[in-house]
Amino acid sequence: MSHSSFSAQGGVHHTSIDGYEAYALQSGLYSATVVPTLGMLVTSFTWHGDEYLHTRASCHEYAERGTTTGIPFLYPWANRLGGLEYDFNNNHVTLDTAVLPITVVSPGGAIHGLHHGSLPWKDDGSRHEAEAGRVSVRSHLTFTEECHAFAAFPFPHRIDLEYTLSPEGMQLQTTVQALSVAPVPMTFGYHPYFSLPGSPREEWELRVPVAKQYPLHDMIPSALPEKCLPLTGRLAERTFDSCFVMPSEPLALASPSSALHMTTDSTYRCLQVYAPDASPFICLEPMTAPPAPFKTFLGPPHAVSGDSPFTTSFRLFCSKD
Repeated sequence: MSHSSFSAQGGVHHTSIDGYEAYALQSGLYSATVVPTLGMLVTSFTWHGDEYLHTRASCHEYAERGTTTGIPFLYPWANRLGGLEYDFNNNHVTLDTAVLPITVVSPGGAIHGLHHGSLPWKDDGSRHEAEAGRVSVRSHLTFTEECHAFAAFPFPHRIDLEYTLSPEGMQLQTTVQALSVAPVPMTFGYHPYFSLPGSPREEWELRVPVAKQYPLHDMIPSALPEKCLPLTGRLAERTFDSCFVMPSEPLALASPSSALHMTTDSTYRCLQVYAPDASPFICLEPMTAPPAPFKTFLGPPHAVSGDSPFTTSFRLFCSKD
């Protein structure tokens, strides 16, 4: 990685991570590193110089095998698909595992969308607004029949990602524009791996004000959401791989010395909470749709069509607790 200095107003410079071109951003007390050609994979997010992300895989493992790490963009579906085929808008789609760059698990079928190393992401550069102290990076993907993986999600569209770092934290914005009259289902999401610096998992405190949870069978929703209690108190030895209706209030993960906060807009309908046994991380995953988003009893996923783009965002920021 290169080591260029930043000005007092922050800034951005080119670097590389595992051989992939990346941007290092700094604004106020925050810094971040983003790999634009891997679906804007975020490999680092720091505050006061302390790292708040867990990286469990290299960029190469993420690109070629879909091993999630840092803050990955899960696209075109965020969670388990519920098999290797689905129906949407009179289209029946069957996923050919011998050809398509997908990960398959049991139970649940295809998971976490397409491997970004096989997608033609384009780096759209960076921008530095010195007066406001904001820095941003952008990337886009034109997903049409020319794409190798189009058969997995045969709905022409363009997706633009813009991540902005400011003295108030980091905003991750996603915009989808249909490129034909055919509607494009919105089933993407993000999978942040959070880890609080300077304290063990046993001291992390959950502040996740959920009120409804999806009953799951083999990790797939088996009924409509039901009332549940909020997730509060120490994480300690508790484990999670659960899906909730996204609350409108902010989410937080706190330690004795600091807290990491997440706010989302209303387009993120679901929240997956993932914390396996003894893991040095917890994932709070904003998703535009639940697992198995094309299951009929859940109702169809939101779709974008025509000239009206679909834009969604979430924000991360830290505080002293």
